[in-house]
Amino acid sequence: MLDKNFDPAAFEARLYARWEAAGCFGPTGRGDPFTVVIPPPNVTGSLHVGHALNGTLQDVLVRFRRMQGRDALWMPGTDHAGIATQMVVERQLAQTQQPGRKALGRDEFLKRIWSWKEESGGTISRQLRRLGTSLDWPRERFTMDAGLSTAVVEVFVRLHKAGLIYQDKRLDYAALAKGVKATANAMLGLRIRRGERVAVYLEKRFETVLSMFGTAAAGGAFVPVNPLLKSEQLVYILNDCNVRVLVTSADRLNLLLESLPQCADRWCT
Repeated sequence: MLDKNFDPAAFEARLYARWEAAGCFGPTGRGDPFTVVIPPPNVTGSLHVGHALNGTLQDVLVRFRRMQGRDALWMPGTDHAGIATQMVVERQLAQTQQPGRKALGRDEFLKRIWSWKEESGGTISRQLRRLGTSLDWPRERFTMDAGLSTAVVEVFVRLHKAGLIYQDKRLDYAALAKGVKATANAMLGLRIRRGERVAVYLEKRFETVLSMFGTAAAGGAFVPVNPLLKSEQLVYILNDCNVRVLVTSADRLNLLLESLPQCADRWCT
């Protein structure tokens, strides 16, 4: 006889465990691939309603593709959030009146960090399972896993060599506000109308930030351009995006005009 009240907790966990054990959420190897990598939650606590909403939307999309016959993979994982995790553990040590980070030493403190990661990461995994998400759990990863750490180091080194990660001036609010105002006034002096596109072709540094915010403050729409692009590639983007003004450095401008002098009349005012 059916109970009067519907009680999903009585069977949802049991059914989910059965589905997971049967491998229902993994790719089948048949059909066109469809892959979603979950935005990894930080191991600084537990999930909130935003995670639940995001997870539900991803789950709907992945299940829909499975029903279409696609070879769907939804890959789970968690993120280390290093600084935030350190703060959480340090706060816990203070609340329980234990020695702090410096008193413990690096090795012992790292042990506490990893212990917290196991506790918090396990909570997150249980919450995702409780939501009924169809993640392929055997593929679960953590961003500090050996393979992923190597990949992160590789990417950061490449970005540094490409000039996209850099050390520059300290950016404080007063300097930012002053620079943005000056940049916006310069844009208005060029009669930039609302929505007109301004390309920013600079090394990733303080001037890039000022150009982007200043363009937005003047009502324009900034188009960030990879500083590694060659002149011909740059011109293609400028034409394709219908750019009104190009913001760049003097040396880059000279190189551009040497290779493509026709650019002077269109973008360089």
